[in-house]
Amino acid sequence: MKPVSIVIFFIAIFVLSLQNLYSLDISITDKELGFGSRGEYNRTFNYSQDHAVLGSMELNNRYVLKTGFSLGKTGDSADIKAFGSGHFSLFAGIPLNFHLAYVYNGLPGFQMHSHSIQPYFSYAGRWAGIALGINLRNTSFFGDNIFESILSFSSHFNFVNNEKILVSIKCANFNDFYIRNFGSFFINLNGVMKLNSHWSLVTELELLQSGIEAGVINFYGMAFMGGLKYRW
Repeated sequence: MKPVSIVIFFIAIFVLSLQNLYSLDISITDKELGFGSRGEYNRTFNYSQDHAVLGSMELNNRYVLKTGFSLGKTGDSADIKAFGSGHFSLFAGIPLNFHLAYVYNGLPGFQMHSHSIQPYFSYAGRWAGIALGINLRNTSFFGDNIFESILSFSSHFNFVNNEKILVSIKCANFNDFYIRNFGSFFINLNGVMKLNSHWSLVTELELLQSGIEAGVINFYGMAFMGGLKYRW
């Protein structure tokens, strides 16, 4: 199946699922707004940083719409990231979801603009979860265009998961704002501490690598993120 056919197929599934939404009594069951800052050291650009705003809305405990914008610097160039995504639960009571996301990355100083469409499935239980899909990415760099089809994957394990604290470790090659190549995955340790009924503190320590050669992981950099989430 050609990449364009894959995109059309998954978009059709997503649109058909939304059609079912209009036949329901629609209610907003959850809303969240997040703010965060991230600092990264890597072997290519030395220090990079960005500041992000994210928001999400859940409908009928099943459909979730999410979007976000990030502005920062990579080396001496401005770094712009944005995404919009939606996902829904395939079966009531089972944490198996289908996601469809659009991700934009831009480095104007290098005349680089990247547009990604990412359909993927995920399963997220109380203690562990996985995600698997495909990233269809078109990148322009100084006027040249490159199209890539890349496998996307993610897995995590929760060490602590209660009403106050969540601590987990994740291995993946994508997040909301950036989808990396297949071999360029990251490992992060992240935590969420609930401060009260509305506010939560979010932290994340991330190790980056640039690929695997002869079974050896090549260290690329590390990053730290801190932020707040407001839920109502």
